[in-house]
Amino acid sequence: MKKLERRDFLKCAGIGGVLLFSKVNPLSLVENAFSEDVREFKLNASVTTVNVGTGKSFKAWTYNGQLPGPEIRVKEGETL
Repeated sequence: MKKLERRDFLKCAGIGGVLLFSKVNPLSLVENAFSEDVREFKLNASVTTVNVGTGKSFKAWTYNGQLPGPEIRVKEGETL
């Protein structure tokens, strides 16, 4: 049996607390996740060497190799 680490316990306790005290039905979250109206975006986060025109390169977190990352546009109420 795997030993439960403190970090894993805190994650589970936090999620449980949010679900317990929120007015959101947990089953509706699952239903929304599998509905056809879900918009999906794939982001690849990585450390990349970038140059922003100053002549000096530096390492920064980029998303899909871009700094800043790609713009994600959605309408209010859409499920991601």
